[in-house]
Amino acid sequence: MSLTPKTGVLGRRLAAHLLRRTTYNITKARIDDFATKTVTQALDALMTIPPLQNIEPIATDTGLPWINCGAVPNSCPTTTSLNGGPQRDLVTNWWKNEAVKDTSLSHKVQFFLHTCMTVSKRYGSSAQFFDHLALLRYSVLGSYRVFVLKMTMDGIMLDYLDNKDNVAGNPNENYARELFELFTIGKGDQIAPGDYTNYTETDIQEAARVLTGFKEDNGRITYIDPDTGIPRGYPKFSKHDAGDKTFSAAFGNAVITGAADETDMYRELEDFINMIFAQEETANYLVRRIYRHFVAYKIDANVEANVIVPLANSFRSSDYNLEVVFRELFSSQYFYDEADANATDNIIGSLIVSPLDMTLQTVTRLGFTIPDMNVEMTDFYTFYSRINSRIFAKVDFQLFDPPTVAGYPAYYQVPDYNRLWFNSSTIIGRYSVPSQLMRIQNNMVNSTIFDFVDWVENTISIPSQAEYVVTEILELFFTEKEAADRYDYFLNTIFLDNLPADDWTYEWADYLVSGNKTEVDLILKRFLEAVLSSQEFQLS
Repeated sequence: MSLTPKTGVLGRRLAAHLLRRTTYNITKARIDDFATKTVTQALDALMTIPPLQNIEPIATDTGLPWINCGAVPNSCPTTTSLNGGPQRDLVTNWWKNEAVKDTSLSHKVQFFLHTCMTVSKRYGSSAQFFDHLALLRYSVLGSYRVFVLKMTMDGIMLDYLDNKDNVAGNPNENYARELFELFTIGKGDQIAPGDYTNYTETDIQEAARVLTGFKEDNGRITYIDPDTGIPRGYPKFSKHDAGDKTFSAAFGNAVITGAADETDMYRELEDFINMIFAQEETANYLVRRIYRHFVAYKIDANVEANVIVPLANSFRSSDYNLEVVFRELFSSQYFYDEADANATDNIIGSLIVSPLDMTLQTVTRLGFTIPDMNVEMTDFYTFYSRINSRIFAKVDFQLFDPPTVAGYPAYYQVPDYNRLWFNSSTIIGRYSVPSQLMRIQNNMVNSTIFDFVDWVENTISIPSQAEYVVTEILELFFTEKEAADRYDYFLNTIFLDNLPADDWTYEWADYLVSGNKTEVDLILKRFLEAVLSSQEFQLS
């Protein structure tokens, strides 16, 4: 295995692999385009982040924004009668729409960062949830160290892990504990009671002292981060433990000098975060998370030595710059299964696709006509709300509302990781995702019914030839070329219904002459339903 850069153009197979792992916006046209690019050109395109389609959501009761109104935070002249839960749902649905329109890796990385520093949207206000998403968006190609620093002051994070209640004389250790255990360095093996490889219980106590006195600004007016322009919490020196904090040998017995005033609290916080990120294991731990999210869940000794450690060295030496590590990883021969003689044994098709990926990538592959938020507001929100209720709820996945602070089990729970997307309560829901999407798409008040025939006519190079239709659709939805018997099954048993291939050609010609889509529509519906409910479609 090797992180040696891949050379040459990607070709369709590897272009599709890169797009599956880095974006929700996948179409046949994009795969064709990326197939002609070198890996550097492809990554340049993916790291060019476009502007948002809509800068913020609008309220269903007024048809107007209620968060920022495109100006200074909290400057909106209008409000909404909706309560907190529905407001947060509007923000979530707005985010999903931005994700399917995003041609870059931004939203994929935003969700990854969410799994690294988990919060639930049920905490804080809808405006603070919007601010939280803005901070994720700001951070996708920046320093993870800076991301942690900024997220520590995030309004929802202050609320979610109770750090707003962490005061001198009565410290709350929740955020300090998760900062070490989940968000940065990880526990490592337990050495003794209260003593782990990477930190001790005493370190948690000292960290909680550093973190005393930070409050959330519910009004979102006074405290705006100067770097991001996003509202944040604020320091209250009277609630801060101003004494020096001494850490264990795990951190070289480092001493963080206590702050002298409210302004100095920011300096003390940054000194503390810098101490964590100076540790070698912090980079290793975070790169393992990147690897399991974007590459594969199994990390053996060879992967650790030849992939994790070199990437961690690059991560650490670049001040934890995410763009640096993503470029090195996504341009490597290893990522494309070209690091050894067997090009089908490691990465491509190694992940079980998440409910979020399966749903949003199917929407874009099929080119659904999504209602315009500003013109068909009711249909717009209904479309995305039904994805929540009819798909995500059936597979035990709630976007931005994970079951615990550790996040979604498929991203962290050993030893199964992504295999946890499948269990007895989710399997039926997963296999019904495509049919549910079709029902959602076709049952909007003003939406256009999904037209299978029109989609094939505009997607497949020679739609009159059965082999072209089957081959190109399977390439679009499957990670690898299927075995000969499976191809025969999809072509002859499902698509042709064991009739000669010429029958499809005749049916297509008849449609072109008559304009009657009935027969070809039935064939295509039957075929696509089989493809999208197949075992191959479950892999990324």
